[in-house]
Amino acid sequence: MIRFAAKGVLALALCIPLFSGVQQVRAAEDTAVVEAIGGLSAAYVYQTYLNIGMIGDSVANKSMEPDTAKQLLGSVLGLADTITKQLTAVAKSDKLSADDQKTMQEFLTIISLLKTQGSELQQIWSTKDEAHAKKYESARTLAWDKIKTLLGIKE
Repeated sequence: MIRFAAKGVLALALCIPLFSGVQQVRAAEDTAVVEAIGGLSAAYVYQTYLNIGMIGDSVANKSMEPDTAKQLLGSVLGLADTITKQLTAVAKSDKLSADDQKTMQEFLTIISLLKTQGSELQQIWSTKDEAHAKKYESARTLAWDKIKTLLGIKE
C-alpha cells in the first residue's frame, strides 16, 4: 500500500510541472489573442475613420452619388454595430488585464464617435441642416484625437 501511495505521489509530483507548462502555454495563447484583438481593433477604428471621411468627401466633390454613398456608409455603420457587440463581449472577459479592459473601452468610445460621425453625415445629406454639420465635425475631431492618442500617431 505504501509503495502504491508513493508511486501516486511521485506521479502527481511529475505532473505538476506539466500542468504548469500547460498553464504557461494557455497564458501565452491568451496574450497572443488579446494582442491580435487589439491590433485588429486599432486597424478597424483607423480604417473606419478614413472610410467615413472618404465617403463624405466623395459626395462633397460630386464624385459619388448621395444614394450610393448612403448605401456604402450604411454598410460601414452596420459593421460598426457588429464590432461594438463583439468588443463589448471581449471587454467583459476575465482574460483581460485592467489596462486591456480600459483600452477596450477606449476602442468602444471611438467606435461610438465614428457611428455618430456617420449618422450625422447621413443627416447632412438628408436635411442640409447646419446643426448636423457641426455635430459631424465635433464627432470627427474627437474621434481623430482619441485615435491618435490610442495609436500613438504623431502629426
